[in-house]
Amino acid sequence: MVYASGGFRHLGNAERPIHVPDDMKGVKIRVTKSPIEYTLIKTWGAVPVPYDWTQLYQGLQTGVVSGQYVSIPWQHLSKLHEVAKYYTKIGGAWSGNQISMDLAQYEQLSADEKEWVRTAAAEFGSSVRRLDQQWVQEGIDAIRKDIKEWYVPSDAEMELWRAGAVGAWKNAKGTYDPELAERALAEQGLDDFIATLKQAGAL
Repeated sequence: MVYASGGFRHLGNAERPIHVPDDMKGVKIRVTKSPIEYTLIKTWGAVPVPYDWTQLYQGLQTGVVSGQYVSIPWQHLSKLHEVAKYYTKIGGAWSGNQISMDLAQYEQLSADEKEWVRTAAAEFGSSVRRLDQQWVQEGIDAIRKDIKEWYVPSDAEMELWRAGAVGAWKNAKGTYDPELAERALAEQGLDDFIATLKQAGAL
């Protein structure tokens, strides 16, 4: 079972409104130690700064970093919107968790036990999706009350964000199953982005 833990990531920053990747130039964005995330932020034109999550609020206050690319509920929980007043709803990276079971152990179960496991997983997934969507919306509503701008890019602007992400996809090639990746993108209606990734050799 794969389930959401805060939904998609969005940008928050303390410097200025950001509508398209070109607006990111010179903005210091906190990143994890993930090479993919580092490349993504750099490709968008910002300055990626590896920085500890627990110190991020203080880092935003002091200007060591200027923004973050994190799921909204976690930004709200950490009160980052008290310092970062400009938000851009771009999505892209999705925050999720999984529950796994060893296949050999599963195969030892009886038919009834396998059915119980499948039913429990489905019920859990349904409940978590509903609760997570509620958590995301509550975070959005709370943050929007306390910031200067909550920007939702147009379709044309989102194409610029997706195009900027191609470098990160190429950097991650070999770490994901191309067929599964294409299926996930197709289910989101991102056929044009699939074509872009294929042309770039990322799929």
